[in-house]
Amino acid sequence: MSIAGTYVHYHTINPEEFLKAVGNHLSRENIIGFTTTVSTLRWSVRDDVYTLSATIGPFWERRIKFRIGVPFIEGEGEVITIAERYDNVFLLTSITMCGRIIRRAYAFDDCEVVVILDLGNGKLGKRYYKKTYT
Repeated sequence: MSIAGTYVHYHTINPEEFLKAVGNHLSRENIIGFTTTVSTLRWSVRDDVYTLSATIGPFWERRIKFRIGVPFIEGEGEVITIAERYDNVFLLTSITMCGRIIRRAYAFDDCEVVVILDLGNGKLGKRYYKKTYT
């Protein structure tokens, strides 16, 4: 299964659906966050380097590149992130300079991806994306 491709927001799902999607890799304790406004995700893979682009609205895009198990630095060194992969689940754990932990999990199947962001505000939220074929 290739994760490369473009995924468009489909709908927001509830916590039980997300837990079913990721299996036993993540516990309920570390699945907290909020529902994002990201409308499009683009994944690409080349030479073991993953690139994730998130588009918010028509003008703003954020792109990160990472290798599984290798820490990478975002921005001006404010955030250090390490990526792990468990079968079809990617877990990106970031630590900010002030010690805040942010988790982003991406659970894939053949044509869909479920996303959860953890910003430590105690709310559970995730988005459900469908892969587009052009």
